[in-house]
Amino acid sequence: MALSRRHLLGASLLLPGIAPWFQSWTSGADAAEAGAPWTLVPRLPGRTFSINGEQAAGSGNPGTPISIPPGAREAHILLTYDLPEVMHTAFVEAQVADMGAGINPANVEVPKTYLTWRPGDDRDHWLTVRIHQKVEDGDRFLVYLKAEGFAKGGAVIVEVAQGAVNQLPAEMPKHRAPRRFEPKERPAVELDIAGMEWSDTGFAGNAKSGRPCWRSRLPHGYTQPGNGENGLYANTDAFPAQAIEPVSRDKDPDGRSFLRLHSARFPQPVEFKGAAYPFQAGVVQAQRLDEWCHRRGTFEAEVATPSQLGAWSAFWLIGRTASKQPIWPPEIDCFESFNGAYGARYEPADTSSGQHVGKHGSSKRSNQLTVGYNLEKLGFPPGTNLNRQAHRYACEIGDEWITHFVDGVETVSYRNMTDDAVGRSNWGFFPIINVAVRIDDETEFAEDERSDLKLYGLRYYRG
Repeated sequence: MALSRRHLLGASLLLPGIAPWFQSWTSGADAAEAGAPWTLVPRLPGRTFSINGEQAAGSGNPGTPISIPPGAREAHILLTYDLPEVMHTAFVEAQVADMGAGINPANVEVPKTYLTWRPGDDRDHWLTVRIHQKVEDGDRFLVYLKAEGFAKGGAVIVEVAQGAVNQLPAEMPKHRAPRRFEPKERPAVELDIAGMEWSDTGFAGNAKSGRPCWRSRLPHGYTQPGNGENGLYANTDAFPAQAIEPVSRDKDPDGRSFLRLHSARFPQPVEFKGAAYPFQAGVVQAQRLDEWCHRRGTFEAEVATPSQLGAWSAFWLIGRTASKQPIWPPEIDCFESFNGAYGARYEPADTSSGQHVGKHGSSKRSNQLTVGYNLEKLGFPPGTNLNRQAHRYACEIGDEWITHFVDGVETVSYRNMTDDAVGRSNWGFFPIINVAVRIDDETEFAEDERSDLKLYGLRYYRG
């Protein structure tokens, strides 16, 4: 849940850092060592795609037009992933614009799902748009290409010209289906919601040491002002007079138990370290719990995310030393749901996944790879809603690849850049589940379950 980038057509929005110990930023050239894991994939400006063999994507202007013959009913556009091999999942979504040149965009059909590159795929991909009207010499329209995983999108003009040839190749590039997460063994660790304990210190009874339990504050404190959050991570141990049940157990109408992380507006803003916080945020994290700390394997959470705009929820992993001290970087965002924070687009099927990497414990990020996506555009059923139902978010961490799954279906995969530059292995990731608050209009924040994250389950699988 650190610095993330949300892409818009022809532009990108850089989101500020999440916490004081996360805020320091340096370029890869400043921080990276030759051959360090975080150099395996170029930083974002170097992640590009070409249109018909030209470096047109992200240039701001369409390149050479695609020519199709009069009477054509299809137009084929070649898109090429520019790195030597596919190192990360990337998506392109097509939209059509009117150029006032004889073709009504409503008569041009584009794919309803993303064009997707996954590790192992061929670099070339063909986008086919279908035309449901008669086209004549000189007609033209514009295809916008919105991108996720690439630095920027692009655009291309499709024009009708006598003698034009526009055909698919005899042998099409290969693109695999998404993988399935189908564990063959029972989880090595599984959360017992009915029996779990939590406290401010991360020890039972809120003692200073003793039997470890879940911790109901962030590893570094109670606020994240560097991220522009206006929610205080209050808990009943540290803020007994102000906390409004930030962590509690409940059951849904079907009788299923869940852990509720409650974000809410305080009756009066709470003063903390010279700042006033109008909202409560909620968190549980496993910093003290050895059984939840692992460098490899698969973490899976079953979560219903809040629908309230500004209730920014996430299931993420950060590093921890053998002595249980948090280290950042590295970080993996199993999912991050911005819910309109920073003006990011919000739909009930939207989420994102990614990693933040660099020299371990330096508080300096040298690279990041974050991909936002809409599940319906990935082929999930129409009406998929991450708020109304609980969905399973899994993150598989392997030696070479990190792969994310929603409800057992692969969504995003990329090279694992989280390892230590000198090969140390005496560290692991521990999970954090939280709902932050970042909203400008304080009067629009719901006081009901729309602002809550509901955790139905958490599991860890080895291997």
